[in-house]
Amino acid sequence: MTSRRIGSDERRPARRRNPRGEGGRLRDDLLDAAGELIAEAGRVDAASIRAVARRAGVSAPSVYLHFADRDELVQAVLKQRFNDLHDAITEALESSGPEATAAEFLFAGCAAYVAYGLDHPGPYRVLFDSPAEPFTPDASAAADAALGLLIDGVAACQAAGSDIPGTPLEVATMVWCALHGIVMLRVANPLFAWPPVDDALRVMLERLVGLPAEG
Repeated sequence: MTSRRIGSDERRPARRRNPRGEGGRLRDDLLDAAGELIAEAGRVDAASIRAVARRAGVSAPSVYLHFADRDELVQAVLKQRFNDLHDAITEALESSGPEATAAEFLFAGCAAYVAYGLDHPGPYRVLFDSPAEPFTPDASAAADAALGLLIDGVAACQAAGSDIPGTPLEVATMVWCALHGIVMLRVANPLFAWPPVDDALRVMLERLVGLPAEG
């Protein structure tokens, strides 16, 4: 499903004041607006306080009710997007069922990562294709949690007897690079005759880490 792109010089209709106790709704709107601006421009400086306020349909002072400055707003966007990625992967792992093998769990996690990137190219670009300042501890923890699922998946396969050379972190980093390549190449060149995603993931897992994707 696609949505109408709003140009940086446009603004949403003026928002109605939230009912008492629902100020968090405005905060979410501001995060969405900032994320859109960063994804569209490929630069974090596109999410200025004025630009975010205009996109969200509020006044600039309203932004400062939730964020001290632009940097805090950008870091909150990064934290939210990494949490979204983490949740998408976690949901896929839970859907695999208790009888799934370690290899099947790893495949499910990798498939969920790619699906998130392809289904949400804007938010994905905010995370990995937009130069940003060093992460704050909160944003860094969210990023580590998302990558940690991949590290845990590799470690579980090694514990189950898979002959994968390297530490879980080393192997997970290599797999992450491949997953990122799958996402970005398909987003950048959607008309190329790419193989089905599941097929590409199976080949990648078998050849990069010597792990059959289907346990």
